[in-house]
Amino acid sequence: MEQDLQKTIDRIMSVRFWKFDGLPEQITSELDDLIDQYHIGQILTAMTSLVPKFEQEEKLADACKGNSGIAGELHMAAAMKVKYLNESISYIKNKTGKIM
Repeated sequence: MEQDLQKTIDRIMSVRFWKFDGLPEQITSELDDLIDQYHIGQILTAMTSLVPKFEQEEKLADACKGNSGIAGELHMAAAMKVKYLNESISYIKNKTGKIM
């Protein structure tokens, strides 16, 4: 079940929308749906376990960016995914009053 939840969270965090201050409304809407479907502890555990993976993906994208425009965009997308995940953890904690 945690693998399914992690896949869902990974899909939600995929960069389809850009917003540099806060989270896109689409992401907050999908996070609200997760809150309705799963226990808060399960969501936060799954999200926290994804942080190292997302950070590693960002580091790999950064190392490969070189002078290529497309590689630079891939790095930015990976960095936004890390940003969205960290902001999503804060969003859920603030919305639910959960302290972890």
